[in-house]
Amino acid sequence: MEIFFKRIEELQALMCSENVGQLAVAPSASLRYLTGLDIMPDDRLTLAVIPAQGRPFLLLSGLYEGEARALEPLFQPLIIRDDASTASALRQALSREAGLTAIDERMWAGHFMRISAHLGRHCPYVPAGELLSRLRIRKSRDEIVLLKYAGGIAAEAFKAVLPQLCAGLTERQLVNMLELEMKKAGGEGLSFPSIVAFGANAANPHHSAGQDELSAGQFVMMDFGCTFQGYCSDITRTVCFGRADALQKELYQAVLQANLAARARIAPGVSAHSVEEAAREILDAAGYGQYFIHRIGHGVGLDVHEAPHFGRDSRQILNEGMVFSVEPGLYLPGRLGLRIEDVVALGESGLEDMHVLDKDLLEIV
Repeated sequence: MEIFFKRIEELQALMCSENVGQLAVAPSASLRYLTGLDIMPDDRLTLAVIPAQGRPFLLLSGLYEGEARALEPLFQPLIIRDDASTASALRQALSREAGLTAIDERMWAGHFMRISAHLGRHCPYVPAGELLSRLRIRKSRDEIVLLKYAGGIAAEAFKAVLPQLCAGLTERQLVNMLELEMKKAGGEGLSFPSIVAFGANAANPHHSAGQDELSAGQFVMMDFGCTFQGYCSDITRTVCFGRADALQKELYQAVLQANLAARARIAPGVSAHSVEEAAREILDAAGYGQYFIHRIGHGVGLDVHEAPHFGRDSRQILNEGMVFSVEPGLYLPGRLGLRIEDVVALGESGLEDMHVLDKDLLEIV
């Protein structure tokens, strides 16, 4: 409970500095971050309302009354049983006189419309995402330990499936194998739908695995991850089934050098834009820069995509405690694709890997 007291205090201090009078959070990673509650959104209104000063409210269905009471020292629970109690809870928790209201943009539209109607058109509101991102962007040591544990589970799953690669194996079968191995190793769920792509299919970075069968000489790209106590892992590795040809080796070395160059650029105070450029410089020099079609990385935490944000136009400055991916790739339409992705934490002594896997080209023969 102490960690949630601390996070609420930090959020309220941030709200005061930004002149935000109250903030409403729907079921999401941010709700879990502030309360510990992992609740799926549905047609029943669930809401944490944090005023800039004073005790927060927690609006929950009667299905979660036990969980609400357990948080009672920190939150004032308001149990919702029907439309009348929903209206009453909103009147009690969300003030029309609080001034600027920050509302979680991940909220269901129907719930937002009800809240908006309650507040009225004279009560201004803004998205809550930026405030919540500023709170969540720097991970505590405890969070990094959980991220590293999730990364270790996914890494073990990758090593477990490699000996099972064989001619005729389908992409969907390999997805199922990866996900089973993550569950066997302690993964609680998936960070995202697993991506497995053979050969030319890997030219689509987010390919949906199908019934294509593995054959000799193909790249096998695997992008996968699991959750542990809510925290995500995210790994991409590309191997060659059989001996790689000259082009495959050349492309792989270019992506590997881009990965290493981006990692070498990372330090406190460095811009995310600079890290992006470090990778692009390598791929441009190799003559393949046009085939790198996505960002160099993204933040990883309770969400698999969160702050810090990368990209050529990013103004994000990297600092200690941030956790993010480094994932250059090349995608040649109709021919092949590959990606090498690490997740790292930026600490005072440099980078700390959230998973440990070899990155040299692996040929499965």
